[in-house]
Amino acid sequence: MNSFNGAQLGPADCADPGCALTATGSAIIDGDFRNNGLVTGPAGQAWRTFGDDVCGAGGFAGNIAFRGAYSPGNSIAAVSLENVAFDVTTVLRVELSDDGGGICDFLDISGALTAAGTLQVVPLDGFTPQQGQTFDLLDWGALTGEFGSTDLPALPGDLAWDPSSLLQTGEISVVPEPVTLAALSAGACLVLLRRKRR
Repeated sequence: MNSFNGAQLGPADCADPGCALTATGSAIIDGDFRNNGLVTGPAGQAWRTFGDDVCGAGGFAGNIAFRGAYSPGNSIAAVSLENVAFDVTTVLRVELSDDGGGICDFLDISGALTAAGTLQVVPLDGFTPQQGQTFDLLDWGALTGEFGSTDLPALPGDLAWDPSSLLQTGEISVVPEPVTLAALSAGACLVLLRRKRR
């Protein structure tokens, strides 16, 4: 097991799936970082902060903060974290793919999530989400804050994203575009009126 400490560190790497890095004390790691193993941050009031972009399918324990982009997985992946804080500068980049029903990156946060910054959803390999699909992106033990913005991919003209459950269940869904819903409702009312007049 490797350990790292210090007020400010240069780029580190935990690219091997068997890698384990343990952080003690508050520190900022500058430089892009790939984690395919396990990074353990400090406990208590101390935080291990990543100042630049982080990617990989590895998990995080302890207190971890992100300031740059965070892309979980090396494609679609479920990643475990304990306590995580996203900064206003953070871009949380999650990916969607198609396995016949639609799958996505998933963050399983057992402790506290502090949400901020931008949630960016990226479809892979030309995947276009379909009506009725729900993507479970996040789970957490406790939540504070909210994402400052959501960057969602374009959908066909008759569909829209519904992010209203994001901060309740961690899910986003694909629904009929509101104008389409209004048109359907109006059509249903006309049918009812015609039936009543007969």
